[in-house]
Amino acid sequence: MSWYRCFQVMLLLSLGLLANTGCGQVKRLTEDMGMANNNYATAEFGWSMGVSNYSLDSSGRTYMEAIRPGNNLMLDSEGNEVAGVDFGGGGRWGLNGNVLGSQDDSKKRLPARLKMLYYDGQEKQAYRIDAPLPTHKIYDLFKQGFVDLSGKKLNYNQILVGLAPRGHVVVWVKEAAFMVEVATLQAEKTTLDQELLARYKDFNANIGLFDYPELTGLIPETVAKIKAGTEPDPTPYLKKRIRYPWNVGNINGIKEVEYFRVTINEEKMMIWQRLIAQDKTIVKPLPTELDMYYDDPKEGKRYNLDIFFYTKDRVYEEPDISELQSIFERWYPNAGIEEGTQGIPETEFVQFEFEFDRAGGTTSIYVRKGN
Repeated sequence: MSWYRCFQVMLLLSLGLLANTGCGQVKRLTEDMGMANNNYATAEFGWSMGVSNYSLDSSGRTYMEAIRPGNNLMLDSEGNEVAGVDFGGGGRWGLNGNVLGSQDDSKKRLPARLKMLYYDGQEKQAYRIDAPLPTHKIYDLFKQGFVDLSGKKLNYNQILVGLAPRGHVVVWVKEAAFMVEVATLQAEKTTLDQELLARYKDFNANIGLFDYPELTGLIPETVAKIKAGTEPDPTPYLKKRIRYPWNVGNINGIKEVEYFRVTINEEKMMIWQRLIAQDKTIVKPLPTELDMYYDDPKEGKRYNLDIFFYTKDRVYEEPDISELQSIFERWYPNAGIEEGTQGIPETEFVQFEFEFDRAGGTTSIYVRKGN
C-alpha cells in the first residue's frame, strides 16, 4: 500500500467540554422556486455590500480604487439601487475591508445586477462590469440561513465582491464565519474619458490614477515587478475554484466527526454529523483549514482539533497550499469547477487521514486515493 505524506501542518489540539450539539451547514432548499417561493425578486433581507481584492504583495498593500461616486452598485430586478460602495481599496481577498460609502444592512431586496467601474493600479488598467447576479441562488441561501455550533440559527448579512487580476470577479454570500460562492463574472477593460478623469481627480487627487511615482508600502521585489511591467496573474485565483473529490477519513480510528471547513476559495461551512454521508459524495475546493470536533469513546471526552494545511502565505493572508494542490492536480488532471458529484464514485474520493497523540505532539496527515 502506498501512502502519500503531503504536508506539514500547524496543529492546535485542545480538550474541550463542548456541548454535543453538532455543527451546521447550509441546507439545500427543497421548495419549488417556481411555486410557493416565487417572491425571490421582491423578498427583503438585512444585508450590505462589501468589496475585497487581490494583492501582489506580502505586506497587504493594494492599489485598487473605485471610480466614484455612484459607479459601484447592486441593483434589484427593477433596476433600483439596493447597495453601493465607494471603496478606497477593499479588504484582502475574501474579507471585507474598510469600504467607504453605504454599509446599510437594513432590510431590502436582493440584487439582480452588479455594476462596477474600478481602476486596478497593479495592472494600470480600468475595468467595467454590468452583469446579472443569480438572485434565485442568493435567495435560497438568505432564506435558509445556517445553524452554528451551539444550534442557533443565523442569517447571512453581506454580499461580498472579490476583484482578481485581469477583471475576474467572484461574488460570495457571507456572515462573519460562513461564506458561500454564488457567482463568477468577468469585467471588461475600459478607458476613462477625460471628463471623468478630471472629475475623479478632483474627487480624490491622491489615488494615483495616472501613475504611481512612489509605490509606498510594497516590498522592493513587488515594486521591481510592477515597474518592469509584470502583469498580475489570475491563475492562482482561478485554481482556487477547482473542485476535487475529497473528504475526511479516519482520525485516530474515530469516525464520528463533525467539522467546520474553510476552503481555498474562501467558502466556509459547518458539517453536521447527519450531513457527513452527503458531504462524502460532493466535490469541493481544497481545504485550507479543518476545525474538527469528535468524541473519544475510550476517554468519554470531546476534542477539538484545528488543522491548517499550510505553513506560509502565498501573498498577504492568502494561504499557500501549492504542495497539496500539486498532489490533486496529478491525481485529477481534468477536475473542473462544477458543483455536484461530477459522476465520481465515493470509492474514488481522496481520504484525509490523521494520526496524533493526545498531547498534540507527533502528528501525521495523509491523503489516500484507493490503495
